[in-house]
Amino acid sequence: MTTTSQTASTSETTTHETTTITAGGVRLCYDSFGNPTHPPLLLIQGLGAHLLGWHHEFCAQLAETGFYIIRHDNRDIGRSQHYPAGGYALTDLARDSAELLTALGLDSAHIVGQSIGMIAQQIAIDHPAAVRSLTLIYTTAHLGHILTDEVDKRRDLPAARNRADAIERYLQNEAPCATPTYPHDEAWLRELGGLMYDRDHDPAAPERQLAAIYASPDRRRALTSIPGAVVELRSAREVQGHRGGKRKRRVRSFHQGMAMLRSA
Repeated sequence: MTTTSQTASTSETTTHETTTITAGGVRLCYDSFGNPTHPPLLLIQGLGAHLLGWHHEFCAQLAETGFYIIRHDNRDIGRSQHYPAGGYALTDLARDSAELLTALGLDSAHIVGQSIGMIAQQIAIDHPAAVRSLTLIYTTAHLGHILTDEVDKRRDLPAARNRADAIERYLQNEAPCATPTYPHDEAWLRELGGLMYDRDHDPAAPERQLAAIYASPDRRRALTSIPGAVVELRSAREVQGHRGGKRKRRVRSFHQGMAMLRSA
């Protein structure tokens, strides 16, 4: 394992990012929160999103509950290795995350994935021994559930010409994700959009990740047999949890779901 370190600053905190080379030869950028002796929890970001999208305060709060938090840039995004020619699949993204754990000396972790966090689903299918539990946040196992019209609207937006444009495009991209119950924190999204632009601006990268999603097979059947505890966050009002093949039970919040995972 080869590692290099760098510092990234925001208006609220300074994080120490590290770059490592996985067994598959992929350079991944990550950072961590909490005590490395605590149960590890890997946070997997969404389409085109940098690790900073997992807000540092949120990561710190999770660490305070007793987890060792790891967040990383997926391949082709942020400070991880980019693939201008594309050609990779969701299985490759899943292998990257599993091999990141190995590079960190971890044989398994609690896995949390949002949006293209369908990577987390693929980890559970391809690398089940690496998954202590699985948390899925507005993600899908089947392409039929993707709102392609909404995706196409985002793809049709003109390319950003500068940092200010990039921030506005990011706000437009995120707008459909807001709900009356959970409106957007526009100040944070503006800051995040600028930070992502500063870290690495590769407007073609999300298209390459999207191609990997569209090329992925239906995972519904494979996911019915995954072992362990699973928490699903489907909407602001719907959170469900289950263990292995047992009947799902409703949990009241993400935090209650995390408590269930700690007992897994």
